[in-house]
Amino acid sequence: MPVTIINPKLESSVLVTGASGMLGSAICEEVISRGRELMATSRSNRYELTESAFHFCDLEDPEAGAHLVRNLRPSLVVHCAAITDHAVCASNLELCRRVHVEASGALAQAQAAEGGRFIHISTEAIYGPLGELHSEADHPNPIGAYATSKAEGETAVLAAHPEALVLRVTPVGFRPDFSGNSLAEWIVRALGNDETLNGYTDVMFSPMAAPQVAEFLLHPQVEHLRGIYNLGSAIGASKFAFARALVTALGYDGKRVSRSDRFSDGSVHQGGMDVAKLKKDLRDYCPPTFEEVIQSLSSQHETFKSKHNHD
Repeated sequence: MPVTIINPKLESSVLVTGASGMLGSAICEEVISRGRELMATSRSNRYELTESAFHFCDLEDPEAGAHLVRNLRPSLVVHCAAITDHAVCASNLELCRRVHVEASGALAQAQAAEGGRFIHISTEAIYGPLGELHSEADHPNPIGAYATSKAEGETAVLAAHPEALVLRVTPVGFRPDFSGNSLAEWIVRALGNDETLNGYTDVMFSPMAAPQVAEFLLHPQVEHLRGIYNLGSAIGASKFAFARALVTALGYDGKRVSRSDRFSDGSVHQGGMDVAKLKKDLRDYCPPTFEEVIQSLSSQHETFKSKHNHD
């Protein structure tokens, strides 16, 4: 069946899956700030969105999301719901596949039938341990249940909705209530507990702050992108450099982050992502620098901390 895309100028409603997560909550905030109609969905209304904006949905049932799309008929679906706990993925392969592959494909198929746009949030982890700077032309080499199922999810989405946009990204940031287990939140909790932090010097990645990802997704130029793209900072960084920079930006002594070598424990090595394709196809787009990523995280942390203390 051919896919007919809604005229971008007529778009107003945005369905965000995984709305209670770190990235999902940032996207919801961006949708609201732009005056567009928000349709948020998750397994819980963690941030008490209004009844008209929030719709309960558990993607452990692959058809639940598709049913919601058919009922709400959003002009854009941003699918960022995922099981980010790698241990849970490894211990329950069937559940992992239902959420990352079957539910993603069903959502994309339903949105294609409605003629709407679909943005699928994937991960840079699908590239695996090979190479130093991964481009979209590199063959994925995922290691582990999480990365493998996310790679399969990309295939399912593009098969169901050939005009979809798939973004390989490593978002970093905080949930509004600091309840998550993201890298940035782990660092802040360790600081609060007066723990010494270890940062891997041999693991490179291309982080992008969740608010920056959200802003990118809703930029008018992005409406014309189709297919797979890397989305990340202009220059990658090691986990050590990231942790030390964030710790310093939050007002702590950067020396609290110790150097560590991840190869010694047999874990997966990543080499960062090349964002040249995105820069080429969006000529006016400048990926954030590493310093801008850290600044965005620091600002987000201060905003949520102030709100949390006020509440």
